[in-house]
Amino acid sequence: GYANALMDLASENKVLDAVHADLDKVSGALANAELREFLMNPVMDAENKKDVLGKLAGELELCTYTKNFLCLLVDKQRISIVEAIVSEFDSLYCAKTNTTLATVTSAVALEEGQQALIAKKVQDITGAKSVKLKPVVDESVIGGLVLTLGSDGSTQIDLSIRGKIEEVERQLAMV
Repeated sequence: GYANALMDLASENKVLDAVHADLDKVSGALANAELREFLMNPVMDAENKKDVLGKLAGELELCTYTKNFLCLLVDKQRISIVEAIVSEFDSLYCAKTNTTLATVTSAVALEEGQQALIAKKVQDITGAKSVKLKPVVDESVIGGLVLTLGSDGSTQIDLSIRGKIEEVERQLAMV
């Protein structure tokens, strides 16, 4: 698919890390509902979409490969699945570079130092060469954090207050 093609192109041209960083920026930009709706709108003219992507590429300082890839998705009428393609690319990148993807969910935003400490612990636990930490804020956690490892989320470490409360509720229900 598209993610594999981009992975091959980026690897061959020795811009894999740059393209990966670019796609993280694109992912962040797509959090803007207005931009996402504009790009996903099938009625919107392709040239208008490419103009907006060109401006976005300039603002985010995206490399030429990433910009051209996004324009290709517009031409092929696949820009609507860009988030799925970015996610797939992320998984391929992590596999190729022995990087563990870890989502850390906390009640409040974590500071850089806290994130670095968590990433180091995840690296120690998994033995991965590097860790890509994706911070998520969810007030329902109450306090502490929930760590989800791997792109499939198969391993979860719940160190949250909500998790402790649920554990106590389960134990009380058994009495």
